[in-house]
Amino acid sequence: MLPLLAEIRTDLGTVDKPGLEERRAQRRTLRLEVPTSTSRDSSNALIHNLSETGLLIETSAALAVGDQLEVELPEAGATAAQVIWVRGEFVGCEFL
Repeated sequence: MLPLLAEIRTDLGTVDKPGLEERRAQRRTLRLEVPTSTSRDSSNALIHNLSETGLLIETSAALAVGDQLEVELPEAGATAAQVIWVRGEFVGCEFL
């Protein structure tokens, strides 16, 4: 098995961004390509950030709010998530 290359950084949230609401969980900034699948198809996605409650991915897959998908996370395996927002190819997901 080839090693996964990823860069992980802690996102300090909105401490230096007054006026923005606090996030529910601390994010880790990361760039890691992973396989994803829905009931309709499979594709790869690029994870941009990850927290205890969800993740931000970039994908060309046609996803809509409410869709459920599985994301293959290293050390965790297939992890279920639900799409909570979509902005072009960027998709915010909450873990189920």
